[in-house]
Amino acid sequence: MDNIALHIGFPKTGTTSLQRGLFYVHPDILSVCPPIESKKIRKLIEVDIYKDGLLYDDEAVAEEFRREIELLQKQNPGKVFMLSDENLCFYRELNQDRMLVAKRLFDIFGPARILITIRRQDRLICSLYQQTIQGGSYMSFSKFLDYFMARYATSFLPLLKYSLIIKTYEQLFGKESIKVLPLEFLERRPHEYFSELSGFLGVKTEDFSIPHENLGVGFIGLFLKRCFY
Repeated sequence: MDNIALHIGFPKTGTTSLQRGLFYVHPDILSVCPPIESKKIRKLIEVDIYKDGLLYDDEAVAEEFRREIELLQKQNPGKVFMLSDENLCFYRELNQDRMLVAKRLFDIFGPARILITIRRQDRLICSLYQQTIQGGSYMSFSKFLDYFMARYATSFLPLLKYSLIIKTYEQLFGKESIKVLPLEFLERRPHEYFSELSGFLGVKTEDFSIPHENLGVGFIGLFLKRCFY
């Protein structure tokens, strides 16, 4: 099993846009990200890899991953296998051990290429707040911050120390196998962003126009939602 690329997040960094506008349509990439689904691989990456150590069978999980991926690669020879899931470096559950997940990914995939997308932390927090309001909450931004600051250790805030997750993956996979790309780079210089990303993945550079996905409602929309809930 070779020619593997993993996009591990972070969330709110253009993940859905990359999945739908690049990984899904690029002729040199075999994507199992949404909108394409491999039910077995999604179960492995969304359930099995997070299991408690007492329940996790490393050999069985690795073998099932390899069997499914090799089958897809035989059907799509020469393509880069791309698996994208933003929760791999953020959290699916608050007690998720991100270092343990990273080690399990290394044990399964070995010398894979790791794409990490980031954005300014203050903008990411604002985006998460917008998502909270869209989901039906009515709290102000200051109360939103106060709520998570009071629960700092079990909140998403410690997860925004990008350097910790980057260093972990560099130690496991090697610095040359890691690419970190900011969302701001995509917004300001998209052609250079795609060129750098394509070079890292080893695919030809395509002139893609990636649509914005999961757009926020803006500050006026947030105000109206809070007023009428």
